[in-house]
Amino acid sequence: MLRTIERVGTSNLGINLDPANLILYGKGNPIDALDTIGQYVRNVHVKDGLYPTDGNRGRKLELGKGK
Repeated sequence: MLRTIERVGTSNLGINLDPANLILYGKGNPIDALDTIGQYVRNVHVKDGLYPTDGNRGRKLELGKGK
């Protein structure tokens, strides 16, 4: 993905980061993700949640109540 953004070579192409999706689907830590994609983040989608505990999707929670 990052190589694609770099290949396009325009400053107005970036990532809409939805950090809660990384948590809800057990795919990673949003803070760690910023080490890799932070310079490309142009917008942030705000919601909250918990990591999955049963192999399915985690739970959505009120903003400020999750991870």
